[in-house]
Amino acid sequence: MTGVIVTVQLRLKPEAVEAFCRDMPRKIDVTATRPGFLGIRVVRHQDEPTSFMLIENWASVAAFYDYVAWRNSRGEMGGLQAALDGEMSVEVWSGLIASAGG
Repeated sequence: MTGVIVTVQLRLKPEAVEAFCRDMPRKIDVTATRPGFLGIRVVRHQDEPTSFMLIENWASVAAFYDYVAWRNSRGEMGGLQAALDGEMSVEVWSGLIASAGG
């Protein structure tokens, strides 16, 4: 694996969960077309159904932040902010220690 891993943890307002889950496949299809994109997984917490994590693989930190700026320029981040129940956490991981499987 190359590049960086970006984790985005978020908790949604209960009324926003259904739309988030419905729209996410289309949104990640668009994300996959962006320069520097290498992969993404979106997971839902088993005990907290309003809690999600996006695990993204980008060629570089700059590629990720260029993507975020592109989403912002389209006004999409405002909609996500309105759906949040609290603050979103974004962390960048670049030091792969070990890996196995897919």
